[in-house]
Amino acid sequence: NPTAGAVTLRFVLPEARSVDASVFDITGRSVCSLMRGRVCAAGEQRAVWDRRARDGGALAAGLYFVQVRAGDEQAVARVILVECAASSPQ
Repeated sequence: NPTAGAVTLRFVLPEARSVDASVFDITGRSVCSLMRGRVCAAGEQRAVWDRRARDGGALAAGLYFVQVRAGDEQAVARVILVECAASSPQ
């Protein structure tokens, strides 16, 4: 799942639940919160991460972990951010 753009997380809830979604770097440090206690309806949900840190700064290329918690359940996904190669003039 290497990406040079925004990251869209998709998940399905069996019932309405409070959801927390956070991004962590490889040291386990929280770098961004995508959802914090947002109550989401049952069904497919989406959260978009624009590759920015909590302070609005762009994050470096590398490996990150996204954790989604809903009630007693949680899931973790790995995300690899890559730099977009600039086109060179010919």
